[in-house]
Amino acid sequence: MKPLDSILLLKSGQSLFGIELRYIREISSDFSIFPLPAKLANISHLALLRGIPFAVVSSEYFLQIEHKVREKLVVLIGQMGIFVDEAVQSISPEQLSIQENGAESGNSFVKQVVQYRNRIIPILDIQAILNDQPDFEFISI
Repeated sequence: MKPLDSILLLKSGQSLFGIELRYIREISSDFSIFPLPAKLANISHLALLRGIPFAVVSSEYFLQIEHKVREKLVVLIGQMGIFVDEAVQSISPEQLSIQENGAESGNSFVKQVVQYRNRIIPILDIQAILNDQPDFEFISI
């Protein structure tokens, strides 16, 4: 497995998780959201950022948690966004200790499990998330 890059520690409710910084395009709190007319398994809303629509998912989908994210921030990865409650801090790989049995978490969206300051933190597998995204394109009018 390829070593982790620096990660951004994010919070949804009481749950912490990380995303490698190289995948993050932007973090925004200034967005308009629109619910979808039809329910999709992983996409909860469309967000409009500077006139560009993005499919947005809640982090609870990837983390399999019950917490309802308050939709305070959107973390953009590729052509989609993830709702989170808070961006906590960036962490260098040297500050993390890899959990050897963490990859078998049973969650296909978790790339690795690490420990940081006595907390177990799943690192999301952004490639798996982007591959899970429905195949559709937005049409600008």
